[in-house]
Amino acid sequence: MVMKKLTCILIVSMCICINTIAQKELNTDNWYIFKVYTSGLQSDLNEEMLARTIEKKEMDLFCAFDYHSNEGYIITTDKNKIYQIEDLINSLIQKVTIQSYEEIPYTDELLLNIYSMRGNVMKKDIHKKLPPFINLGPKFEISNKLYTKVKDIWISFYPDSYKQMISEPKPLSQQEIEERNKKTNYKP
Repeated sequence: MVMKKLTCILIVSMCICINTIAQKELNTDNWYIFKVYTSGLQSDLNEEMLARTIEKKEMDLFCAFDYHSNEGYIITTDKNKIYQIEDLINSLIQKVTIQSYEEIPYTDELLLNIYSMRGNVMKKDIHKKLPPFINLGPKFEISNKLYTKVKDIWISFYPDSYKQMISEPKPLSQQEIEERNKKTNYKP
């Protein structure tokens, strides 16, 4: 009888632990990603304002836009939200419109590119350093989970860059020390 109770408690405990671990990661299986073609975006500030407006209305999970290419990405967990997002942008945001959009499949590379776009990291520079943390306002838990996922993807794609980033710094040469001292007006 005692053994059955212990076994039951152990099974329940394992289920709780597994569920807790599973909740720490983002479930990309229920994500819908739309590539949107826009017009009217004119600056980084417009991009950020548009993304924050959509996120504030809780219509998406994450989005990013690039005014240079007039493209953007919207990630949502409800496929039908794209219609509401399109209506919101076309009616509320002056001079900014969605011209068209298409659903595209999720890949780790795509998520890394979208996240980097939102962090204003050029595609050609993604390999150089970890993408910056992006705070999604009150969605702090999602911000952390999303960053953790993107960071893990970046490390798996660019292990050499990561190793270089975390390696011990090389000692400064005498010339570098003198230059640093001049900049800081330090006199030994």
